[in-house]
Amino acid sequence: MPEAGDTLRYSINFSPENFPYDTTGAGITWDFSNLTPQTQGLYEYKFGLFINPVYSGFFGFNSFGLKIADQINLGVIQFDNIYNFYRTTSTAFRAEGFGLEISNVPVPADYTEPDKVYQFPLEYNDRDSSTYRLAFSPDNNTHFVRKGYRVNEVDGYGTVITPHGTFDCLRIKVLVRQTDSIGNNNIPFPLEVTQTTINYVWLAKGEHAPIVEVQGTVLPFNGNYNATQLRYRDTYRNLNPNAVEEVDFSRITLFPNPTVDAFAVEGISKPELLTIFYLQGKLVVQKQVMNSETISIAHLNSGVYFVQIGEGNKSATYRLLKLK
Repeated sequence: MPEAGDTLRYSINFSPENFPYDTTGAGITWDFSNLTPQTQGLYEYKFGLFINPVYSGFFGFNSFGLKIADQINLGVIQFDNIYNFYRTTSTAFRAEGFGLEISNVPVPADYTEPDKVYQFPLEYNDRDSSTYRLAFSPDNNTHFVRKGYRVNEVDGYGTVITPHGTFDCLRIKVLVRQTDSIGNNNIPFPLEVTQTTINYVWLAKGEHAPIVEVQGTVLPFNGNYNATQLRYRDTYRNLNPNAVEEVDFSRITLFPNPTVDAFAVEGISKPELLTIFYLQGKLVVQKQVMNSETISIAHLNSGVYFVQIGEGNKSATYRLLKLK
């Protein structure tokens, strides 16, 4: 499962129907080796502090979130920069918090029923279902409710081959039916939007993101399944040779880690802003660094620090342990 600070690269192909995603069972080989990326993105599991300090204050300093949507427009109100905040326990990986912006103001809320994304253990032929619910009032006139149910079925296992490598995986079919409703004093009845999605997910031990994930929706007018895209774990690929090379945050490492008095950033190709925060969020170091440049932290106390590489939306955060 993902961890706080993970920045994981994926590629996207928009023609999943050309690949054998619907074949499943025991000991299957799924060959996605001919995939070509049409665009790329990042799973960025950011500490709440680096999304907005309001979230770390509300959910706790060790909270971490993933952006799940840029915008939700329900007519009477618009939400921007929507995040789920997660926690992993011995029994589940689940979404426990929700964050969004209204007119650039961050609004945190707890799930009244957490969304159990995966329940453990995950084994072949397992099937589980759960419900989730979130409700809050962003202002005195508006009330928002998100509710749904999730059905996870581990319907296959075997070998997955992608351009990124070959992996032993479990295959999980994930059905989610979700309803968003918004009530407002200016409208006579709540507005509701309901959607049913089915995702096919391949998970590998030790990997913090799906090796392959086919995403799609169930069409409301005929019940047919429409697979919309295929995501797969990947490295950075320059899809536009005329573009300036971007940082592949999934390849950055801090070395050594743990450390006693110094470390270096490995995996950047140009100068990047480095910012070090102490556990309580206090900024202690900020400077431009080059690849393999040694950064001294001999003057800092022992403990856990968070190291941010980059700025704004083009940044990632890593955990650093300083020893005595």
